[in-house]
Amino acid sequence: MVVLAGKVFRKLGSIRSLQDVSAVARWVVRGLGNVARRGRLKLKRRLRQRREARRAARTQQTAMDVPAWIRLVGGAGHLPGAPQLKGKLDGVEVILVAPDASTNVADRLGVPVVRLGAESGIPEAAPVNPRRFNPAGFLPVGPGAEVEPLPDLSWPEDRVSAARGALASRMDSVHDLESAATLLELTASGAVVIVDDPAGSERWLGDRLAALVGGVDTERLKDYTYRESVSVAQRRATHADHALPARLRQVRRAAGLPVQRPPGVSVVAATNRPEMLDRMVANVALQDHPNLELVLALHGDGFPAADPVAPDGLALTVLRFAADAVFGHVLSAASAATSGEWVAKMDDDDWYGTEHISDLVLAAGYSGADLVGKGSEFVYLEGAGMTIRRGLGAGEAPSRTLSGGTLLVRSSVLRDVDGWRGLPRGVDVALIDDVASAGGTLWRTHPFGYLLCRTTGEHTWRIDDSYFLRQAEQQWEGLALAVAGVVEPEGLADS
Repeated sequence: MVVLAGKVFRKLGSIRSLQDVSAVARWVVRGLGNVARRGRLKLKRRLRQRREARRAARTQQTAMDVPAWIRLVGGAGHLPGAPQLKGKLDGVEVILVAPDASTNVADRLGVPVVRLGAESGIPEAAPVNPRRFNPAGFLPVGPGAEVEPLPDLSWPEDRVSAARGALASRMDSVHDLESAATLLELTASGAVVIVDDPAGSERWLGDRLAALVGGVDTERLKDYTYRESVSVAQRRATHADHALPARLRQVRRAAGLPVQRPPGVSVVAATNRPEMLDRMVANVALQDHPNLELVLALHGDGFPAADPVAPDGLALTVLRFAADAVFGHVLSAASAATSGEWVAKMDDDDWYGTEHISDLVLAAGYSGADLVGKGSEFVYLEGAGMTIRRGLGAGEAPSRTLSGGTLLVRSSVLRDVDGWRGLPRGVDVALIDDVASAGGTLWRTHPFGYLLCRTTGEHTWRIDDSYFLRQAEQQWEGLALAVAGVVEPEGLADS
């Protein structure tokens, strides 16, 4: 711009006659034409780049990295990217048959055959690509938002963006591959969907998601906590039942083939309160993540001589530490005894939902983060006798605002930062700092499934109730477990 301005001033300074004025005017017109032409070329380049990016995204969605061990017979829309049954079958372990296709050829090949639909119990909808459709960037809607018809937009990302801005998107029914795919793209991304006539949608969505999209209380959607809880329930069901990895596990299970378990998670839980021991074990045992272990650190005196008994299906390691051991060293020693790909920290006096660990693993998958957690938005204040929700900014985004009782960190990253710092308190914030300083990525998912408990006793986080009350955006009388999406472990209601 400086060079152009200099040229203009020199041209103006050269005017000595009317002919010069005419020549300068022609020069200006030519210059403006050149500027406009260059602008059009830049716009064309940007549009071309946008088209190429969309084409690449569409290719990624279509292919979805379907593995080579599967072949498809019939409609490609049921599993986009899957190779059709033809040619050699070297390495093929299962043949997936669309509901309307014949199995005459497949039945004679000596490879397990799985038919989509009622016969196998596998929904007929195409799986959704979690790398493309996920709740990253989910935000509360504005005060004027309403329940709207399904956005009439051809590009899926545009539909998702528009649907997220509504209280909910309304569909008449789910009756074919296209309507099922649209619904799954929206629910996987966190948009709330209402299906007016859900009859028959189980064929495409399965029982769980069909019940959720058909059972929304539209009168309560203006309550942002209720709306977000509906979004979380729908996205959980979508990713658990309809993401590509989930669909492949369903196919292998129906074929009687070995199924790889999800990433292993090792929970480290430390307590210096013997009365909380049973509660800690029970909170971990209720988690629905199928590949879980607990390393329990008993910190101090007064614990029973016998180790607690592990519930069925839960691997349990018990370590004991002297009362004067530094808390950070206790956590590091417990973490060193873990075997999972991820290490999760859970606290002894907070409440958790059954899908808490699964939420964190899911968020780690679509965010690619090294350290994932939830914000302590839901807090029970024992002294005040109320549950509050406080504002901590947007979730489903990179964030350092993570509650210590919800941290999930890659085991390799925890080793890279030499474990937890040797501090008596503040170890959670220190780990967040250390992971970020080492170049690790952080992510905060939604707050449901975790309720921070502030009793009248002593805490490592020394702060009084007024701090939380100043931040309260909503409040409920008493202990509002259902609002926060948490449960009281069985048999511990009076503990």
